Amino acid sequence: YKVPIYTQPLELCPFPEGLADALIFTDVLAHMHHPRDFLRDAGRLLSPKGIVLVAFPDLWSMESR
Repeated sequence: YKVPIYTQPLELCPFPEGLADALIFTDVLAHMHHPRDFLRDAGRLLSPKGIVLVAFPDLWSMESR
């Protein structure tokens, strides 16, 4: 599919502003040192009517114990 994969921090990726109509972060923010900064950087990627879906792990689940 020739999909580029970026491994550097989001703020260093060469994405244009307003690129995405939706961003999905599943179990990501719990691992960030500065989640507020990450979300700010991600927000610049959203189109004017874009949405963000954030999911956190269920810390009380059997899997987490």
